[in-house]
Amino acid sequence: MATISGGKKELEKFMEQQVIAWLKKVQLKLPEYLREFIFSEYYDQYQPTDLYERQYRIIEAIMVSSIVKTGNTYTISIYLDPDKVSYDPSIWYDTRFKSWGWIKGDEAEDVFNLMSNGIHGTYENGQTQGRFWEAFVDSINHGGIYDLFENFKKYLGGKGVLTIG
Repeated sequence: MATISGGKKELEKFMEQQVIAWLKKVQLKLPEYLREFIFSEYYDQYQPTDLYERQYRIIEAIMVSSIVKTGNTYTISIYLDPDKVSYDPSIWYDTRFKSWGWIKGDEAEDVFNLMSNGIHGTYENGQTQGRFWEAFVDSINHGGIYDLFENFKKYLGGKGVLTIG
């Protein structure tokens, strides 16, 4: 058990240090979790036959914000950078003609809409379940596969802080 002497101020300082240290770890892990999740729930369900450039742009677009403290609240955000997601212009390998070419690609909003509906490229190329973002948020919430709250309780336990609930 952690021993805090000196009262409320020292306890608050200790807890703030622990929250910030844990959030720094989360900043590193969240992009990994999202990358894994996008592959397992979106890309691994579909095997494209042509070069699939968008996939790599989406993975490279994963961003995490700095830790922001507002009052007693600490926040970090994970998001897909729209500037990196857009694939216009796009290079494409046409298997029918065995040649490379440039085509007009989708803007970021179009890419997000296609992904949320599970559409890979064109309707003819394939479609998966989509809705990966909502499923990812569920997976990091209490009880999900990446359960950040349970991980935080374990982290505090490792620092000698007993958590209940």
